[in-house]
Amino acid sequence: LDVDNGAVGDLMSKFKDTASSFHSLKAFAALYPLIIMLRLFKAFSAQPRLALVTRTLASAASDVGHFGIVFVAIFTTYAVMGCALFGRELVEFSTVGRAFATCFRVLMGDFDFDLMREVGRTFAILWFATFMCLVLLVMLNMLLAIIMDTYTNVKSQVTSSETL
Repeated sequence: LDVDNGAVGDLMSKFKDTASSFHSLKAFAALYPLIIMLRLFKAFSAQPRLALVTRTLASAASDVGHFGIVFVAIFTTYAVMGCALFGRELVEFSTVGRAFATCFRVLMGDFDFDLMREVGRTFAILWFATFMCLVLLVMLNMLLAIIMDTYTNVKSQVTSSETL
C-alpha cells in the first residue's frame, strides 16, 4: 500500500480545522440562549411590572457584587479548611478544586456527614456546623435581604403600574 504522507497531512489538517470550527460553533450555540435572555430583559422594560424584576437586579448589582467578594472569601476559606482537615482521607476534599465542589454540594444539601465524622468527629462537627451557620444561614439570608431591600425600594418607585 503506497501512502502519500503529504495527502495524509493535508487531510489531518482539514480534520483539525473542522474540529476547531465545531468547537467554536458549539460554544456559540451554548451562549446564544444567554443573549436571547438578555434581549428579553430589555423587552421587559416596556411593561412596568416586568421591568420591576430587571430594575431590581440592576439596582442590586453593586451590593450583590460586594457581597460576592465577601462570600467568595468565606467560601474559599471553608474549602481550604475542608481540604486541610479531610483531604488525606476523603477524595471529595483531596484537592482544593474538589473541596470547592464539595462545599457547593454541602450548600445544596447533598453531603455525607458520616464520612466526614469518620475522619475526625470533633473537626467534622465544628467545620460542618460553622459552615452551615455562617454560609447557609447568615450569608445566603444576607443575599436575600439585599435583594428584597432593593426590590422594596424599586417597587416603591413604581406606584401605579398596569398589569398584563
